[in-house]
Amino acid sequence: MGRVANRFAIGISFAVVLSGSQALAQSSAVDILRTLDFRQGSISLDDNLATINLRPNFRYLNNVDTQTFLTKIWGNPPGAAKNALGMLVPTDVSPLSTDGYAIVVAYEPSGYVSDEDAEKINYADLLREMKELTREHSKNRVANGYESIELIGWARQPYYDKAAKKLYWAKQLRFGNESTDTLNSDLLT
Repeated sequence: MGRVANRFAIGISFAVVLSGSQALAQSSAVDILRTLDFRQGSISLDDNLATINLRPNFRYLNNVDTQTFLTKIWGNPPGAAKNALGMLVPTDVSPLSTDGYAIVVAYEPSGYVSDEDAEKINYADLLREMKELTREHSKNRVANGYESIELIGWARQPYYDKAAKKLYWAKQLRFGNESTDTLNSDLLT
């Protein structure tokens, strides 16, 4: 089941959320999928904050449909991605398959990060802080009847591309007793 974990974002964040086992019976999930308003082409986000020009192999869901998808189909807790601008879903992989994934598009108006500041980030310290926040988040998930979540570590070490002014990282997450970990990748721009 695809899951959304806590994210720390600067600018527009594209988080790849991989799917695992299904939260719903296939027929119920298909019925819910039919109610969602998948859009293609040029998508204006949040009153022209940004525009996404989708290739034919992706579809877009608005915030309401993103929350429906993540909670009712992939079994995330209520409020998952409640502040997201939307979500991109590939057309060539079923979101109900174990290979299914989605890209949550979010905006965090936390301000500008200079090249100098980006180069000074201590990613080991950041990972420790993120692990602690994830442990706290996990306690709340379990208390509300959802499986635990653990931040295992970096799946991809953070990298700041000075020329493009983008920060990349990927986290390796484990949900409950799943034998396969989940990748949560961020592009912060």
